[in-house]
Amino acid sequence: MTDAAYLRAIRGPVLLTVLGVLILIDHRTEYSFWTIWPLLLVTGGLMVLAERMAVRENPWAAAAPQPQPAAPPPPAAGMYRPFGQFDPETGARREEPRHEGGPQV
Repeated sequence: MTDAAYLRAIRGPVLLTVLGVLILIDHRTEYSFWTIWPLLLVTGGLMVLAERMAVRENPWAAAAPQPQPAAPPPPAAGMYRPFGQFDPETGARREEPRHEGGPQV
C-alpha cells in the first residue's frame, strides 16, 4: 500500500477520533464544541495536504497499474464448450443447433 493510499484509508477514522475528542472536551472542560469545531476542518485539511505530498513524492505510485488476475485454465476434454467457438478436436466452428417448429417449451 502506498503512503497516499494509506493516508486516504485512515482519513475517516482520524476525523471520527478528532470529533470524539472535541465532544469529550465539550463535556469535560469549559470549552464549547461550537468554539473548537474548526479543528475538524484543520485536521481534514492536514490529512489532504499530507496525502497530496505523498503523491507528489512518487507520482507514479498512485497511477501504477493493478495486477490482472490469471487467465482461467482451459476446459478439460469432454467438457461443455459454448456455441460459436472452435472445436479443438476437429478445428471446425461449432454452430447453434437449429430447432424445427415453434419455440421449445
